[in-house]
Formats: sequence, C-alpha cells, structure tokens
Amino acid sequence: MTAANLRESVAANRSCPASLLGVLARTDEFWTRLAVAGNPAAGDDLLGDLTHDVEASVRLAVACNLSASVEVISNLLEDTDDRVRRATLAHRQCPTESLIKAAAGTAEDRAAAAGNLDCPGEILAELASDKSRIVAQVALANPAVPARVLVRRASLTCNLMMAANPRTPAETLSALAKDPFADVRRTVARNLFAPPLALKNLASDSDGGVRMSALSHPACWRNLVIEASASKDASLRAAAASNRLCSLEVLLVLAGDDVWQVRRAVASAGRDSLLVRMLGALAGDGHPAVREGLAANLSSNHTLLQQLARDESLRVRAAVAGNRSALPDTLAKLASDEAPVVRRAAAHNDRLPPEAQRRLASDADRLVVTTLARWSTDSDLLFEMLGDGLRRSHIVRRPGPTSTG
Repeated sequence: MTAANLRESVAANRSCPASLLGVLARTDEFWTRLAVAGNPAAGDDLLGDLTHDVEASVRLAVACNLSASVEVISNLLEDTDDRVRRATLAHRQCPTESLIKAAAGTAEDRAAAAGNLDCPGEILAELASDKSRIVAQVALANPAVPARVLVRRASLTCNLMMAANPRTPAETLSALAKDPFADVRRTVARNLFAPPLALKNLASDSDGGVRMSALSHPACWRNLVIEASASKDASLRAAAASNRLCSLEVLLVLAGDDVWQVRRAVASAGRDSLLVRMLGALAGDGHPAVREGLAANLSSNHTLLQQLARDESLRVRAAVAGNRSALPDTLAKLASDEAPVVRRAAAHNDRLPPEAQRRLASDADRLVVTTLARWSTDSDLLFEMLGDGLRRSHIVRRPGPTSTG
C-alpha cells in the first residue's frame, strides 16, 4: 500500500476533520483531490476552491457533491467542460433560472434539468413529452414530475421509468401491471406504492421474476404469501419467507425447508429478536450461505452472533464482523481474524472499539488499512495514520487551500 492510497482513503472519509481535508485538497495527487471534492464533509470554502481545479474530473466531483451550496454550484454553471456544467444542472442547489434556460437548450442540457428534483413542475411536465426519448425518460423517473403526465405510453423505456416512480398514480401502475413486457410488470411489483389489487394479479404472473417480486412486496395480500409458502416452486417459498407478512408458524416450517435458498431467506429476513432466537437452529445449518444470512441479520442476538463469529466459513465470520448489532468484544476478536476479508468487514463497522481500530491501522493487508481509513470515525486515528508529516498542530496553522486554475 502506498502513502497516496492511504491519503485518498482518508480524503473520502465523511468523518475526516475539515483541517485535514484542507491539507489533502492541496496535494498534487489527483485521486486524493478527487476524493475530497466528492466528500460531503468538505465545507463551502474548500469546495469553492476546488471549483477552480485544473482537472475537470475534480470539478465534476464538486458538482455532484450533495453538500455543495448555491454559491459553489453557481461557480460551475459556466464551466468549460460540458460534463461539469450539466452536473450542476442536476444539482438541487442549481438556480431555477438556470434550469429554465437549460430546458430550452440542447438535449443533453434538457436531460440534466429533467433529473433535478427541484426543477419546476411545469418545466418537468414539458420535458416529460420531449421529442428526445432520453429526456422524456429522465423526466418521467423524477419524483417531482406532476402526476398528470404519468400515463402509460407506447415506449417501453418510458413505461419502465414510470413503473419505478413513487409518484406514479395508482391507476397508471395498475395499467402498467398489465404491460406485455415482463420488465415493466416486475418494476411495478417492486414499487412500494403499487396498488394491492395489482399485486394480487402480479403474484400469479406468467413470469417467475414478477411473481417473486410481488410476493416479496410488503403490501401483498397475506393469504397469497401463505399460499406461496407451500408452493412447489422454491423461489416462491423464498419470496414468501422474505415478506414480513409471513407468519411465525410458517417461518418455522420454512426454516427446515430442503432448499437452502429458502432457509437463507428465512435467516436473512429482518424480524424481531424473539423470532430470530427461535430460529437459532439455523446457526448450525449445513449450508454456509444460510448461516451467513443469520450472521448479517441485525435482529440476531448476541449469543447467536458470538457463535457465528467462530464459524469455519470466513464469509459467515465476515458477516458478523459487519453486523452493527454485534458486541464490541465480538468485533474486537474478529478484527484479529486470520482472514483479511473478515478484518476488512470489521474495519468497515463503526461499532468497532478504538483499540481494535488502532491494531488494524497497521494491518499487513493494505485493503484492511485503506478500509479503516475510509470509514473510521476516530479523527485522531486518521491524523496518526497519515504519519508525522500531517500532525494536527501543523495542519491547523496552515492556510486554506488555494486555487489551481
């Protein structure tokens, strides 16, 4: 692992102190500046300076940073790189007058404006019927588009956008649920606002993927979920097991299913801790994927997680290491696991104790160290990881970043 890799990872860390980000933004390392530019923790002054960076990709990252202010975005509206300028048009801090102007510009500019969540409704309504299919698709996928324009169309891709839009009216979703293309029907079945009656029909669709999506939907009819749990089709039993409407009695039966994919669906499904305790037998399941599902389940209790932390499968141990419900002691032990993938998962867990984080800061595996650098919330540790050249006292005294362009 090079020092540059480490600096890039720290620069991308959302818990990185502003003073450290300021120093990292002044480096001549492109990837490090790019990481700072995309970091939501970067303040206005820092992002403002990076709008003048010589690299267009760095300015593009600023334009895509959700924390960028109106002033920062306004600085990039006339950028010489079209990618940067169009990214600002899609940003929620883009001035309304700029969106209105873009709506009368090129197809690329219109598409960028059509994707802006704060684009005025009347403009979005016009863009939803744009002569460019791409522009219309982007507008139809925007949750801010007026509901009156969300009506079924002859275009497959436009219908797909509307099927996924949470603002699409129930009557339109019901019509799209009968679309000849399975991709459209499947997308309707995944829309959280799909009408129950449409889900009832989709639960018996000719396409297996559509049926699975409908049966997994939280608004699916309970009796359909129960019926699916007894289906000869293992994929439908798994879909039923993943639905919170599935009863305790049915889940306990499915926990002993012959097909491991069904048992994994039971083990993975988010439930209360009482149910997971009753499913504790799955911790000794013969298939590692089932144990992995239980290990990743946030409702798994400490006893189960401690048992799974000793599992022979590194994937299972890694799932425990990444579980925020695991006890600090359990995570600390996994941070010393012989398998690097387990230690990486622990390095990503913000519940990892400070002493374990400090051990991982000098781990032999470079990905463990860079993962920790990217996700640790210990600002003191981040300073220490970058070495003597970036001591806190030195950073605080340094002047702010200067423009490179």
